[in-house]
Amino acid sequence: MNLLTTALPDTITVDGREYAIHTDFRDWIRFCEMLLDEDLKEEEKVYIALMMYTEEQPDNIQLALKGLTDFYLMAEEVVEPKEVTESEEVEHENPKPIYDWTVDSAYIVGAFQKEYGIDLINIEYMHWWRFKALFTSIIEFDLGERIGYRALDTSKIKDKDERKRLDRIKKSLMLKTNVSDEEIGGVFGG
Repeated sequence: MNLLTTALPDTITVDGREYAIHTDFRDWIRFCEMLLDEDLKEEEKVYIALMMYTEEQPDNIQLALKGLTDFYLMAEEVVEPKEVTESEEVEHENPKPIYDWTVDSAYIVGAFQKEYGIDLINIEYMHWWRFKALFTSIIEFDLGERIGYRALDTSKIKDKDERKRLDRIKKSLMLKTNVSDEEIGGVFGG
């Protein structure tokens, strides 16, 4: 989904039918915290998760839950898993959490205020996908860094380990298509 050109969704499609859902970032942070709560039983989590639907809930509980998880992850379509090498498998088996919504809440509030001038405490509403895009920009690479890594010519780096590290970063940020602005400008003979 292109966040620049598409309206943010407020429904989830299950079995070909759209169901209205809560979309405020606070609801989805609570959703995540609920899923991670070890004190809740599985059936309690299912019951609470289905409350994310605002009007009625889908009959197909399995797909209803998958739709919620996909929405949380901002997933649009099922992506076929790529083949991974054994070393990559070991690296990604149990990724360690890098943030916690509760433990880091004061820092998240501060970062949004500092970076964007957005007061998360008093803001009336912010769509989860907008919040997640802004949050991701804070914790990962900003746009300039992303473009810089993509443009980096790692063949000129002498240190083998550093070149390997930068190649991994570059690969993780690689674009699906490789079309320049000049090529786009020439599409209509311009």
